[in-house]
Amino acid sequence: MRLSCISSGFLLMFMASVPSFSAVATAPDSGMRDAGRSRGEVSDNISDRYAVMHYDYAEEKYYEVYTAPGVDTDIQLQLGEKIIQPVYIHHPDSWSVRVVEEPVDEGVQQHVLVTSSENGVHTLMEIMTNQRTYIIDLNSFDHAYMQVVKWNYVGEDRLQDYAGNSSSVQ
Repeated sequence: MRLSCISSGFLLMFMASVPSFSAVATAPDSGMRDAGRSRGEVSDNISDRYAVMHYDYAEEKYYEVYTAPGVDTDIQLQLGEKIIQPVYIHHPDSWSVRVVEEPVDEGVQQHVLVTSSENGVHTLMEIMTNQRTYIIDLNSFDHAYMQVVKWNYVGEDRLQDYAGNSSSVQ
């Protein structure tokens, strides 16, 4: 796959906003069969250490994540959320995935670090946790990537555990 496969308008907007992070960029909202893609926005919030792609979490959505060869993209899970199965990569040959834990005052936060080994590769990744399932559409480009990806959990008053049972948020 080449960069020309992406609509030129989005690529120009994304490449123009990613290096400087002076503007807000939104991910395209193109549908996929039964599951839609979620819109996100690049933020330069002073409280974030790096420019961050924020997505609003919704079940059965694909989240587009852009990586660069040899550069880690940090996918941050919610504080206390735990991965319960090995991270699944559909085409693992060109991708490196590591799970690391960061101790914080309130507990532990898991991070999934994803790195591509070459430009122009694409695959799907699934992260299954004790609270959610994330389906991520990974794409690798030379000069456009997301340093950090995390989610907003707006309006969640109940969480699903891995067996599909509901539990109240504490």
